Amino acid sequence: MESNAMKPRRPLLPLHPSLREAYDPAAFRAFGHDLVDRLADHLHDSVGRRRPSSYPVGTPEDELAYWTAFMARSGSRDEAIGAALERSNQLHDPRYMGHQVAVPFPQEAMLGALTDLLNNGQAIYEMGPTNATLEHVLLNEVGKALGLPEECGGVLCHGGTLGNLVALLAAQRKLGMRLDQDPWRHGIRQADPFVVLVSEQAHYCVDRAVRIMGWGPDAVVLVKTDAHHRMDVADLARQAEGQRKQGNKLLAVVGSACTTSAGAYDPLQDIAEWAHTEDVWFHVEGAHGAP
Repeated sequence: MESNAMKPRRPLLPLHPSLREAYDPAAFRAFGHDLVDRLADHLHDSVGRRRPSSYPVGTPEDELAYWTAFMARSGSRDEAIGAALERSNQLHDPRYMGHQVAVPFPQEAMLGALTDLLNNGQAIYEMGPTNATLEHVLLNEVGKALGLPEECGGVLCHGGTLGNLVALLAAQRKLGMRLDQDPWRHGIRQADPFVVLVSEQAHYCVDRAVRIMGWGPDAVVLVKTDAHHRMDVADLARQAEGQRKQGNKLLAVVGSACTTSAGAYDPLQDIAEWAHTEDVWFHVEGAHGAP
């Protein structure tokens, strides 16, 4: 019997000319060099405040009209790059301020091209062995730095909104399993009502995460803050007691490190001690400035 290894291989079908051009290494190299030069020039002008404004964007109507017309006339890729550089917020300009967006390190930003080209996901090991492993190693190091147990784990999330949602989903799963109401198995229709305690100065994405989870606005309990815009732990205890008397289960307390509105750090140690005593999940929302 002839093995498959001995059978002659069928010749590969020739690539369509457009695909051959799209995947041509020489064309990629030339485009990459040109793009890096343009980005470096952009960085030079932004850092040196050589542009008229750090916030060049007009009204939403202006931008919609510009890009609609651009698409209608099939503008070139080269023109699109130039327009994007000119019309976008100039985060590297020292005059730019006012948004909770990190200013990218230029060399690290180039690594985005590496990950985009490889396009290895990390949901499962076989699809992204390097990414999945690096995530595990990195989060172990983060856990050590935070003093967490060796068996701790986690996932990388794109931004604070998704990070808060994932953390609160984990809290919901843990409390649900303890109450024999595992949401993964039974959903939330028959579950006891949950509430999340959070500072009145906290970012709105915490409220949004709770709503996405299906608990509605009443499940977000706002805790008063002190003169420095930090969570009042005494009011936290009062709010928690009031919710328990109403028959609600305490899903989690969320501390801010720090708030986007005032840059205030909640008294995390005091909140942690309260949460430990009351056996409540403590989540620190640190996307804006956690050490």
